[in-house]
Amino acid sequence: LARLDAEPNGVNRLVAGLLRGWAEVGRADAEAMEAAFAALAGDAMTEVFRDYHLGLARAAMGDLDGARAALEGALSGGASADGRPALALAAVLELLELPEEARAVYAEILGSDRAGRLAEAELARLERGEAASLLVRSARSGAAEAFHSIAGALGADRNATVALLYARVATALRPELQEGHLLIGALLEAG
Repeated sequence: LARLDAEPNGVNRLVAGLLRGWAEVGRADAEAMEAAFAALAGDAMTEVFRDYHLGLARAAMGDLDGARAALEGALSGGASADGRPALALAAVLELLELPEEARAVYAEILGSDRAGRLAEAELARLERGEAASLLVRSARSGAAEAFHSIAGALGADRNATVALLYARVATALRPELQEGHLLIGALLEAG
């Protein structure tokens, strides 16, 4: 947090705000986490990122009802209904003991290029009666998700160099983030 305060122009406002929110998760300060994400108001796309990460952070801190509300806000605000925000919502719905609603979300994702295989695996897991797990469970994996989601949004079309850097930071923070490795490969192939 001190570094973010010391260099306010050193990183993009969105990245800094998301990292601040995740740092507060690491400090187990729900009030400060809420305030950090709330500060990310403005244009519609920033608010989609804010709501997505707020939902992930609330879930990681045990507030599943709040997580559901934020993730539904991200999806209604324009987040991809066939990507990670939808997968995160489905997992939260399962943990809230709403398996039919979760199935419906997974079913909407099936066949998509982005997360179809993941949704298929999650549906199979659900059918076996195995418990869902959160997409993000810690401040570190949340920070990785922040870099990954922004890298994905930037893609090869907008700023491939920054996207590649963010994707590599994401996988350094969370080496098991397979989608991050796939994104790196796609960015390298496109470049």
